[in-house]
Amino acid sequence: MHIYLFISNIYTYLIFQIN
Repeated sequence: MHIYLFISNIYTYLIFQIN
């Protein structure tokens, strides 16, 4: 399971949403 990759993807999405 790539939990880190999943979390990273969500984090990136959040950052893009904020900007």
